[in-house]
Amino acid sequence: MAQAIHIELSKQPIKDWRTWAACRGTDPNTFFPNRGESITPAKIICGTCIVQVECLEDAIIRREPAGVRAGLSTRDRRVLIGNRADAKLKTKSV
Repeated sequence: MAQAIHIELSKQPIKDWRTWAACRGTDPNTFFPNRGESITPAKIICGTCIVQVECLEDAIIRREPAGVRAGLSTRDRRVLIGNRADAKLKTKSV
């Protein structure tokens, strides 16, 4: 009989978050599709991942220029970064 493994996540960042990534061992081409190919398979894998926040933070910090990270395309991340910058400007002017 298989035993369930319980992982307790805290609000502290996971040091080696890549160890827990759902994409670990997946063909990298899944996350770097050619122009016109679907990113849906990557988004599905990311949707099951327990370290999406850490992955997204890493992609933003590294200014990852391509690929799907944390379920977001390069374009999605650019929009997110732009929205965060706009929000910071609005709070400074208030």
